[in-house]
Amino acid sequence: QKAEIVKKLDSFFSSNQSAFSPQALRILTMFGLSNMGGSDEGMEMLIAGVLKALCHDIGFKVDSKKLGKVVPSRRTIARQEKNLMVDCLLHAVQEMTKDQIKYLFLIVDHGKRNGIEYFVKLVRWGGLDEKGNRVIKQLCLDMDMSGHTAKSAADAIKHSLKKLEKAGLNLDLVTVIPSGVTGDRVAARRYNTSFHC
Repeated sequence: QKAEIVKKLDSFFSSNQSAFSPQALRILTMFGLSNMGGSDEGMEMLIAGVLKALCHDIGFKVDSKKLGKVVPSRRTIARQEKNLMVDCLLHAVQEMTKDQIKYLFLIVDHGKRNGIEYFVKLVRWGGLDEKGNRVIKQLCLDMDMSGHTAKSAADAIKHSLKKLEKAGLNLDLVTVIPSGVTGDRVAARRYNTSFHC
């Protein structure tokens, strides 16, 4: 079995382009999203560094030229982030449809972290898991920015909720309930009472 692993490693580093499988690229993308505000170039270097360190510790020799060929490009990394977002959105809408939701509970947070402004929009709903147990499910719609007024916040929320509609959810049949708001309290009070999708 060890010989088989060595063969796979040798084959991986003999490729003339990114040798990661679609599932491996998905894993890299999910972990890469933790690096909020980080560049795709930085992600590219992190992947190369982890591979180099791993090969060093297991005693597998790999030169920089080979390493450079197998690391996904910045373009691939950016494309994978978009693909992951679309897949998550479509999967969530399938779950919502299967759960026959009538209510979506909206939680938002407007703020700044490490000099980067964000406006997180999270939706939650009640449904069933694969064993038929009642569970709370959730989806982060996005962290896209908005202005600092109640109107711009409400517009940003409506724009984010439209993504669910584009993915196939009929929002006319769903009541969206603002259930948790942090950040700008004045804006929060205003769209808590007036927002309707």
